[in-house]
Amino acid sequence: MRQKLFALFAFFSIFLCAHAFSQSSRTVCAKIHAEQISLNTIRLTWNIERTQGVRSLLIFRDERPIESRSLKNLEPIAEISPSATAYTDTVQFYGFYCYCVAARFSDGEIERIILPAINASASGVRIAREEKIERENEEPRLYPEGTLREQPLPRIAMFEREPERRKSIGEDARTSAKELSAPPPARKKLAPYIFEEDLIESKSGDDYVLFQILKTSFIRKRYQESAEKLRDFLRVNRGENATNRATFYLAESYHFLGNQKQAISCFVKTADAYPALSRKWIDESLDEYSIPEE
Repeated sequence: MRQKLFALFAFFSIFLCAHAFSQSSRTVCAKIHAEQISLNTIRLTWNIERTQGVRSLLIFRDERPIESRSLKNLEPIAEISPSATAYTDTVQFYGFYCYCVAARFSDGEIERIILPAINASASGVRIAREEKIERENEEPRLYPEGTLREQPLPRIAMFEREPERRKSIGEDARTSAKELSAPPPARKKLAPYIFEEDLIESKSGDDYVLFQILKTSFIRKRYQESAEKLRDFLRVNRGENATNRATFYLAESYHFLGNQKQAISCFVKTADAYPALSRKWIDESLDEYSIPEE
């Protein structure tokens, strides 16, 4: 009889301890979600699991996913009501933002249990540069019938030798000819373009390898070295996004090496992924392209 009572007491003790542990380990907030709602505004939403003993909620922000061990090094960007289920954050700079919602209890202690996708965003929100958005939405440059390009395309010689033609022309025609033959005004050349995804170093995968190529060769304007490394990178089966960006960087490397024929060929391959941007660089390469003499 005594053994049965002891076993029953032990069972209830274990049950009560397990219940207390589950209650203490449950986070105050759950199902956190972060999304960009305007150019520099991010909206956070979450569910409240419990409010007993909670004085307020603290909003934390960082440039990388927030974990329990990194929380102690962060300062909250806001302290709000314990019953709140949403918060709108306005950021000043483009970049990558991760969030966490932790409770401050009645005794002043801050909740230290941080779980991805529960009370911390599993994947952050990337704020793109305004100028990049404008470039991607840029209307294609068209040339209606009868309208000349800013700079004409290279002239193609149809015959090895063309007969000389000497004709006298009037003074007005001579003046017009001089105006037409004048060199075009100096045009500002395009600077090397780097995609938003490659401004921040990735820790692994295709993005990490591509970032290292840009860091050691492309950004240092070692375009011959950059082209060789990018060709090797593309020989391996990569993800679609990384392949498109690498092909675009290879096209830029050829462009700055003066190999406009190869540059145009690569830019054409990225036209579906980046229509406005590729069209702009194709025009730039065409402007600098020259037909090799036989």
